[in-house]
Amino acid sequence: MEVTNNEIAERRAMFEALNRETSEAAVAFRDYWRKEGERWREADKLVKSVVRGETPVTDEVIENCRLAVMRLHQIRYVLGQLMLPVGSPSPGVLDAVMDVIRRIGNDTTEATKNLKLILGWQAAARIEVEPE
Repeated sequence: MEVTNNEIAERRAMFEALNRETSEAAVAFRDYWRKEGERWREADKLVKSVVRGETPVTDEVIENCRLAVMRLHQIRYVLGQLMLPVGSPSPGVLDAVMDVIRRIGNDTTEATKNLKLILGWQAAARIEVEPE
């Protein structure tokens, strides 16, 4: 999926509008998003690294992946709740908020799917290892 310069300019304008917005709801959304943004990226990166084979599959890693997926669901839920009162105070603000919600939704869905794959690998490995 290639992004055009026009799309980049539109996204930049949306997020600049969100950053300029001073309503209490927009500020709460923006602050939580900034605070949790790094955790969001780390959780997504952890699950992807296991699926790509960059991180060996161990019980500890699987537990960390479970926690990462739960964290993504938690961030998605809180951002969804904080989004509700934002409304559309100025052009671009609601679009920026919806873009963030869409991206966390996509990442959460993908991470959940990847976790199911990882758990399948773990189950298959345990079946092969168990003595008869």
